[in-house]
Amino acid sequence: MEPASAVKIMEAFEVLDPENKKYLTKEYFGKLMAEEGEPFTEEELEEMWPVAIDPITGNIPFIFYLNQLKHKTKIYEVADAVKEELAQAEKEKGKKPPPTAP
Repeated sequence: MEPASAVKIMEAFEVLDPENKKYLTKEYFGKLMAEEGEPFTEEELEEMWPVAIDPITGNIPFIFYLNQLKHKTKIYEVADAVKEELAQAEKEKGKKPPPTAP
């Protein structure tokens, strides 16, 4: 199944925001995600919050969240590459140096 496009996600947010505030509160969005459709688990919500919530306001502004989703993959790819390099460096640090030629 293809993920929803940014336009479709924006349309869904607009339906959930009849007052046209351009954001949802964490409480309201969390309630929707936990109770409607295929509910998210508490663990899934906890994983989502760092990407969804604007750290300054504590709310979920649509544009901010869509931008976070758009760039999430690249950010995590870089983080995974860094973790891999660090793990490799630690592994090599634990190895004995190759013997030197006489």
